[in-house]
Amino acid sequence: MYGDCDGISFGSASDVLCGVPDDSKNEIPLIVWASQTGTAKKLAKHLHKSLGGDRHCIIRGMKDIGVRDLAKHKNVYIICSTFGIGRPPRNGEVFYSLVQLEAMRYQDNEEDIGDAEVEKPLEGTSFAIAALGSSDFEGFASFGFGLAKELISLGASKALETTTHDDKNGKAEQKK
Repeated sequence: MYGDCDGISFGSASDVLCGVPDDSKNEIPLIVWASQTGTAKKLAKHLHKSLGGDRHCIIRGMKDIGVRDLAKHKNVYIICSTFGIGRPPRNGEVFYSLVQLEAMRYQDNEEDIGDAEVEKPLEGTSFAIAALGSSDFEGFASFGFGLAKELISLGASKALETTTHDDKNGKAEQKK
């Protein structure tokens, strides 16, 4: 599904990803959620409300955005659950695939150019991830950690270490 809705594009495999200059980035934070059971969505809505609602931040489901949408913002908060054995929830699968594809494209371009300085597409964007899941399952919170790794490879910076929330014991921790 491709297109544009209120300035948020749905992206496509043929999109050319380029950086957005810092002075053109939106100061309003973007909150992105991906959830299988609704917990991440509920927490994202709570964060949206605590940051002042629509006047002070934008909230979108992961299935409704593309990588370029992250590049348009200085600050991005991501709240995501891990489904099954370390996978994204269904509504985060396409986005995660697009992020991985862009990371591979960037790496290929960087190798082709050699020593030349190449601007990474997410430079100037910082992010924080809350990765939800249960340590009862193999791959606990690994979607959040994998996503963080890919975003960094595209030039984004971590505002905070990835925070995990273990549904098994209710414990939240920041992990590297």
